[in-house]
Amino acid sequence: MMMLLQNPIDRIYKLYNHATGPHCAPNTEQCLSPSLTLKEYLEGGDRQEFNWMTKTLSGKPPNFQSSELTTNDLDIAKDFIQRKCIVGMLDNVGDAMLRFKIYNGWHYPNGVCQCVEKGLFWEWPRDSSTNLEDGSHAHEAILERNGFDMELYYYAKQVSQDQLDNYFNVNNGR
Repeated sequence: MMMLLQNPIDRIYKLYNHATGPHCAPNTEQCLSPSLTLKEYLEGGDRQEFNWMTKTLSGKPPNFQSSELTTNDLDIAKDFIQRKCIVGMLDNVGDAMLRFKIYNGWHYPNGVCQCVEKGLFWEWPRDSSTNLEDGSHAHEAILERNGFDMELYYYAKQVSQDQLDNYFNVNNGR
């Protein structure tokens, strides 16, 4: 399985902005009132998107409460990533796509490579971060409500680096 991960703080902040923004389609998406503040969103109880990665990878249903997650659930999610995933990070999508290409043995016909390169490096948003200040109330509140996902994210970053060092190193001939 190929996995492209985004920092959970950025993911939650962007989900909030989308759900309260003008582009949310009320009949097809989970939209929230545009007047809902980030503080209200974060303090409004558990949400499906909180600790979403840990819930999903440990086999929990979407409506499972974050407060019911255990370190065993986190260990199951970590094991899944370690054993079953080629991990890429959204903040370095070019590296991730190159890794996926190498792993899958993808070869692009003439002309397609330039198109793929254009999509990844010219048109992809350069900054995937939220610009939330470390230590701010919002940053800390997102951290508090997504502690399992943050730990899983840092673990996945290490797995990604280990995979790069051990499997995708050009000096290893792959």
